[in-house]
Amino acid sequence: MLFESVISHRTFYYIFFSLFTSEYPNDLILREQLAELYYENGLLEAAGKFWMLSEPTTKGIKQSIAAYERSVNSSGTKILNDIIFRGDKNKLPEYAKKKLIALEKDSLVKSNYIPTFSPKKNRTKRNSHPPSLSEKIMPFILVSTLIFTLILAVVALRTVMNWIF
Repeated sequence: MLFESVISHRTFYYIFFSLFTSEYPNDLILREQLAELYYENGLLEAAGKFWMLSEPTTKGIKQSIAAYERSVNSSGTKILNDIIFRGDKNKLPEYAKKKLIALEKDSLVKSNYIPTFSPKKNRTKRNSHPPSLSEKIMPFILVSTLIFTLILAVVALRTVMNWIF
């Protein structure tokens, strides 16, 4: 039972961080935290994918990035498609900018293609319109129908009672 709750919490964190890395693409801290979760669970390739834009400061980060690069044959196109960076490059640290530029150059040289992803835009509220005549009348019709039904039920009940007695 304890093992199942640990698994479900890990799954929750994977999903949580995955969603937030796509919602806040310029925030590399979220990517790093997700990478740490994968690294702690022994998933080096997955950790390397999320550490790809982070400067490799530890041996574990270097190993994870190397394992991920080996798993995709060091393909810039595959890496760009996997990390799906939708943010603004100018808001990234210098290392991440250089890494993205290097991946794009590699992709252009090897496949003559650079994957691009449109930035995620927050949904805007719909413009509210003035209510139409049918929208104004509908509550009145519903209340009137309810009152008519109640009156009809009372009359029917009274008729039945008079018929019986």
